[in-house]
Amino acid sequence: ARVIGTSQGAAVGWLERKKMKLALVKGDGELGQASEFGRNATILCEGAASNDQRFAIGWIESDGRLWFVHGPTSAESTTSPPSESLASVAPMRAEWCGVTSAGDYIALFWREGARWFLNMCSRKECTSMVARVPLDPKHALLATGCTREGCLIAFRDQKSNTHLGWIGVTGKKQWSKPLTQAAQSTDISMAAIGAKAMAVGFVSKEGASVLRVSKDGAMERAWADPASTEVPSVAWAKERLLIAIPEAGGVRHEVVQTPR
Repeated sequence: ARVIGTSQGAAVGWLERKKMKLALVKGDGELGQASEFGRNATILCEGAASNDQRFAIGWIESDGRLWFVHGPTSAESTTSPPSESLASVAPMRAEWCGVTSAGDYIALFWREGARWFLNMCSRKECTSMVARVPLDPKHALLATGCTREGCLIAFRDQKSNTHLGWIGVTGKKQWSKPLTQAAQSTDISMAAIGAKAMAVGFVSKEGASVLRVSKDGAMERAWADPASTEVPSVAWAKERLLIAIPEAGGVRHEVVQTPR
């Protein structure tokens, strides 16, 4: 399932009986009546777009086409369900997909065989330019985070070492660096910090860590917990970074001032 914010509150999206379903979370915690999308949905995209401007959840149909439902997250003068729109891109045959926020755009990633692609979508349309993501077929994509200007990708090489790289919206690689602090085989979490930086959560050799990674490749520690060996989840809003850490069957959270 995917959890997002909408103009009418939190909502949950999931696959059920070949449909992508989307329902608001009511005040009592129960789900409201679900809207249904798709004809023969087979794969729910990794991640979701959910920031203070737009939301999106994506899926792949049995014909390999990538679809996503999207809408605004800003408050609207209506009590109706969140306004939704459908859009799609037409890969030859998508086998995997991912969705993330990119400012007021939506970023779509997908894989066809050994090739990876990126497409940016506005409120009205997806751009005609589909970018090829410069990722070695032998490397595993771990996480993505985007702005209007490009995306940070995290990937793992054949030796289980983690790397970070920034690509433009055309797919051009700006830089790539090994994340030397990361423990081998760690998972990665990401969240955009404004338009020019990302928060990157991972398990380092010294415990749980979060870095602020700039578009130009500069990295600085934003938070660390030497006692934790769990990957922290990250979310950013209003100059503050929310960090959630699994702990003893529950979740502990901290808020860190993190200017854009």
